[in-house]
Amino acid sequence: MSKHGKFRFINYGGSYMLRLETADDLQALPLLDEPFWIATSAPIHHLRCDQTFLAFLDHDSDGRIRSDDIRRAYGWLSQRLANLDGLTHASETLTLSHLAPTPEAAALDRAARRILSNLGKSDADHISLQEVRNHQAYQARGEYNGDGIIPPDAIEDDEELRTFAADIIATVGGSVGINGILGIAERDLAAFLKASNEILAWRARSDADSSEHGSLFPLGEATAAAHARLNSLREPVDLYFRLCQLTAVDQMLGRSTIVPPSTATIQDTATTIDESLLAAPIAAPTASEVLHLDEPVNPAYREALAHLVSDVLQPVLGENWSASRLTAAEWARVKETFCVYESWLGAKSGGEVEKLGPEKLQSYLAGPLPERLRHLIKADEAVGVELSVVKDLEHLLLMQRWFMQLANNFVSFHDLYNPKQRALFEMGRMIIGGRVFNLNLQVKDINVHSALAAESGILLLYSEVTCADKSKTFYVVTPVTSMTLGRLKNERRGVLFDLDEQEWDVRVVKVLDNPISLWDAILKPFKRVIESIANAFNRIVSGTEKQLDTSLTQSFTEVEKKVTGTVAESTVSTPAPAAAPAPAPPPPPPPLAPAAKPGAPAPARPTAARDWMLSGSVAVAALGSSFAFVTSRLAELSWKEHGHKILIVVAVGLILILVPTIIISWLRLRKRNLGSLLEASGWAINAEMRVTRRLAKVLAPRLKHPAGFLRIRKDYIRLFARQAKESGSTAKRDATSDP
Repeated sequence: MSKHGKFRFINYGGSYMLRLETADDLQALPLLDEPFWIATSAPIHHLRCDQTFLAFLDHDSDGRIRSDDIRRAYGWLSQRLANLDGLTHASETLTLSHLAPTPEAAALDRAARRILSNLGKSDADHISLQEVRNHQAYQARGEYNGDGIIPPDAIEDDEELRTFAADIIATVGGSVGINGILGIAERDLAAFLKASNEILAWRARSDADSSEHGSLFPLGEATAAAHARLNSLREPVDLYFRLCQLTAVDQMLGRSTIVPPSTATIQDTATTIDESLLAAPIAAPTASEVLHLDEPVNPAYREALAHLVSDVLQPVLGENWSASRLTAAEWARVKETFCVYESWLGAKSGGEVEKLGPEKLQSYLAGPLPERLRHLIKADEAVGVELSVVKDLEHLLLMQRWFMQLANNFVSFHDLYNPKQRALFEMGRMIIGGRVFNLNLQVKDINVHSALAAESGILLLYSEVTCADKSKTFYVVTPVTSMTLGRLKNERRGVLFDLDEQEWDVRVVKVLDNPISLWDAILKPFKRVIESIANAFNRIVSGTEKQLDTSLTQSFTEVEKKVTGTVAESTVSTPAPAAAPAPAPPPPPPPLAPAAKPGAPAPARPTAARDWMLSGSVAVAALGSSFAFVTSRLAELSWKEHGHKILIVVAVGLILILVPTIIISWLRLRKRNLGSLLEASGWAINAEMRVTRRLAKVLAPRLKHPAGFLRIRKDYIRLFARQAKESGSTAKRDATSDP
């Protein structure tokens, strides 16, 4: 139980939440069913706290924290801490006497005291998160970093052992440690020793077989080279004798051998020619199954055949063999000569270390170097066990620092409703259009979020947040919960101060319109009517202006054509006088259009100005007649006798219009729900989280000048205008009096 004797649920705007005031209140977590949690699941990227702490809570690494993760973390914490005062104060320093009397806590105590001893603080009874992390970084850079991998360069005082480690890497390879350096792990040492034993055993078998049978190396030291020559021509010579057998069968059956066509129609490059030569037989097949070495052979194999004769055929077949011809039986005997050697080669293992030589390998196996290297590896692995405990020590300190705050942002939302606190999922404070908005949530996809958040009933601003580094751009949603929308609209700019007080540029990119206040909700229908009338009037005026402009342009064009034609005719018909002509009188004004007779048709092209004036006159007349009608009806009534009736009629009319509007607006405002914003961002929310009048002012407060500032209401523009007027009058008097 808590120190109050009972766990308390506090009312936050109509939502009851568990009050987590001290670490003792966390005892309610195992007892509290999920329906009483404000949130049961949340995405990690919304929580602004230590990432190592969040990774520790995210047990299954799916990027989300659930209620089971919170309970598991609290159970882990309870096994290691007996005194939870550090959680209440969110301390980053652990008092070792607060550890529980459990094996897990004892291991943490040993690791902490080892770190303190290394720092020269053996008598200290507390350790900080910074000290633990500095020690982890120091060990990660040291010779022993806990990964069980020893780099050769880390063996500074033993040249022989360092050479042994380098030979292991050069033959069987190594492993990359956590510091990115290649070194020797236990598996690498075991692989080297296994390969060394196998290659030495294989060579020992060759010595025994040679002494007993003498057939393992038929050509002595030249066996390996001769076998390589044999393998280089084994396939083409085998193919030749197979073709000879096919030729003999074809002759026996009286048929001709079908020669496959060339793969290249035109062989005009060295590559295609070489491919064609290698695809051709080594010589022309004969039914006698004899390869005539003194006759023309395929040029691609000529040199190799010469080496085969001198290095393989002559030594194996002996001096009595004729070097001019090779039969199929002789070729089979040559291949059989190397069968034992080939079988021995097939059994070879450990060849990767063969290049070190049998003497060096034998010295490594018989000497103390493997055991000394194994000792270093085991020592490094022991450090790894200690470092794993140090990692748990870091987790314990992070839990002490952040767990209480996370619970107040998960089990309950105390920090969200408290103006003096900042919830872990808030992005900071936005200042835009002379307004301050305290609640700003990060969103990934504006369109998806706005579609889901429409149920909130709140006017929402979606903004792009940027800085000099454009790769850090992100988006936020801001609920506007008080006052009016004012000048807040698309492309409006402002700034955001994040939780670290870093300043970001803000640009509004989308507005999800909803009523902000009761007064705003009442006026909204009237505003829409006024906007509709204004838009209609603007369309009429725009169309009239366009028609007027077109009509005037056509009229002036026709006048210009007539004037130009008249001047041209007078120039052609009148001869040029000897003397300068007198100036021509101005042309007479155009005759006025005759008045239209009653019943006569309208002119063919009425001017746009007249249409505009007529339409305006009709509108003014309509309004005037309506006003006159209402005035005349009211004038017929005696104010003394019927005045109160008039007021009652007007009041009833207003009530019939406003009361339903007020009720509907009040109901809509009462349904505003912050939970929909979080649900649209991936949270699982249980509470309604209604936006009350007080909460609305907390999220979007009205600005006040700080204490100590004096607000002068006098309009200084009026003063400046008077000074400018007086200055102008003085200048005028000076100009008048100047001789």
